[in-house]
Amino acid sequence: MKSLLRFAVAAFVALFVVAQASAHFVFIHVVRGANPRVEVHFSEGAWDFSANGQFISFLTKLEASVAGGESLKFEATPYGYVADLPDGASSVGGHMTFGVTDRGGVFLLEYDARGVSNLAAAANPVGLVSEVIAKQTEDGRLGLTVLFHGKPSPGAEIVVPIAGSAQTETLETDANGMVVIDRPETPLFSIRARVLETRSGELDGKVFEEVRHYTTLTVHQNGESIPSGSDGVAWGLLNDVGHTTATSIRSLGEHNARLSMTLDGARTNAGIRFARGGYEVDWEGPRTLQVTPIDGDLQLMFRAFDPRVLGDEAVTFAGLDHASVGRTVQVGDRMRIEILDRQILSIVENLGETTRRTEFRSFGYTHNDRFLPETFVVTTFNSGSGEIVSVDLCERSYTETNSVYLPTRQKSRRLLPGGRVSERDIRVLDAAAEGAGRRG
Repeated sequence: MKSLLRFAVAAFVALFVVAQASAHFVFIHVVRGANPRVEVHFSEGAWDFSANGQFISFLTKLEASVAGGESLKFEATPYGYVADLPDGASSVGGHMTFGVTDRGGVFLLEYDARGVSNLAAAANPVGLVSEVIAKQTEDGRLGLTVLFHGKPSPGAEIVVPIAGSAQTETLETDANGMVVIDRPETPLFSIRARVLETRSGELDGKVFEEVRHYTTLTVHQNGESIPSGSDGVAWGLLNDVGHTTATSIRSLGEHNARLSMTLDGARTNAGIRFARGGYEVDWEGPRTLQVTPIDGDLQLMFRAFDPRVLGDEAVTFAGLDHASVGRTVQVGDRMRIEILDRQILSIVENLGETTRRTEFRSFGYTHNDRFLPETFVVTTFNSGSGEIVSVDLCERSYTETNSVYLPTRQKSRRLLPGGRVSERDIRVLDAAAEGAGRRG
């Protein structure tokens, strides 16, 4: 039975491929929580924890110290470079000379990086050749200044996160070496800047006429909210994907709509009311469909991944953390979430007698580039025996309502023991705010 269902899943579902880019930078994480540490990665972004032996070997050139001058001793791990965090330290800076490269011209490549455990620490420079300082403005935005040898650097390229989005944008600093952006909401964010220096020289027998300085600032904010027993990076990643994945209906407000549901050719209708992130169904007339299957499908359709409703359970990493395949976050003993590049790849939930694994295969995007799961596979196992109970191949579409993306259609094909197949189709129609009337 297991092999049959796995074959069926493979036949119906395309593989999810993550493209890799070639530009890598140094990111320093100053981590609070149950396992305080300094964690360094050579990667594409602060949310990217991909790693291999070659990337780790590059980081052996890094020299880093806490603000004030105490040098750090690092240890190579399967996922990055790690050092103990000294008591009271909130800011760490590091420098690495990569060498002369001929990729896109011949130049000397220099990396600077700084990590802070709170936003206040980001306002104070630590004396790197190139660095970014960040200060909250009076109107609650974020002022960023690129420094080169301690002085503002006009015309520097700076890559910043877009608040309320999973994307970044590239800007240029003004005459004061500064840009102002909306403050990111995510507990983990990073800024990257590039300063070009016209300087000739020679290193390891290679001549260069230009130096490119890449500098990063990685901020872990809201550290005081980390639940007891939680890892700071795990908690930050979990809450980050809560911001970048637009599946929560908590902000929808009170809305009414109609449901049209089909199960293996039989159809029934109902009214549905959304309120406070949940829903209530008002069945119209006799229920012509089986209660349990439809109720389960509705729960799946409107169940949203939202870390804000997980409570105070400890958030940690599950087992040995190999970042080359993303990071798997454990929430208590009831949920594991696999995260890669700010996307949820899979969720495993302990439901008692059964275990449910949801694998996301493709995503759409909102108007502000947040992720919307469009195709996914839900596999239900017997928690005791591990036998597969069912496999659901799902497609979902959304409609924007009051800036919330409400699931308005979910089609699924359920593969059951004995080769049986069950077809399901749920539609949400005429959604309207309470008191506004339904749209015709």
